Amino acid sequence: MGTDEKPVPGQMLDVIVAGNGEVNNQKEKTTITTDENGTAYFDLKAGKKTGTLRIRVRCQDFEFKHITADLQTVIIPNEPSNLEIHNNQQAQPAGRKLPKPIRVVVQDRFGNPVNKAAVSFQVTMGDGFFDNNNSKKIIETTNDNGEIIMDFTLGKEPGFNAVDIRVADTDLVKAFQAVGQD
Repeated sequence: MGTDEKPVPGQMLDVIVAGNGEVNNQKEKTTITTDENGTAYFDLKAGKKTGTLRIRVRCQDFEFKHITADLQTVIIPNEPSNLEIHNNQQAQPAGRKLPKPIRVVVQDRFGNPVNKAAVSFQVTMGDGFFDNNNSKKIIETTNDNGEIIMDFTLGKEPGFNAVDIRVADTDLVKAFQAVGQD
């Protein structure tokens, strides 16, 4: 809109991208022009990584460079598609807590951490348990880094202990294993 509150057609505008995304298939900057109604359009494509995507639109005309509009959008992770288990296959004397906790990481298809994903832990072999109330099955939620850190105590009898770890509402399942030694 001009100072007379009327649309300004044919005004060249710079569209500047800051973050992981594209405008009109350009990663850093593109130019658009207002139509007869003083309106300009552009296509916004989010990148693969989560975070904030900022767009600044400003008039190209030197006299009006101070006229800007800032847009901001937050790119959130996709659905869970990867489950990583860390500190797997430990050995410790039977009946003791493992020296390293079970560490689970849930990610989307682009490797972004997925927060607030429900993950179940179910003891499937051995007499081991999770240190919160000696439970054999628990459900926890991932933190902002897409992870859950869980202490595990081996059963009192020597041998294998196994835990099935599942991400709710997906087919992501992996096994954690540890050995209780004599």
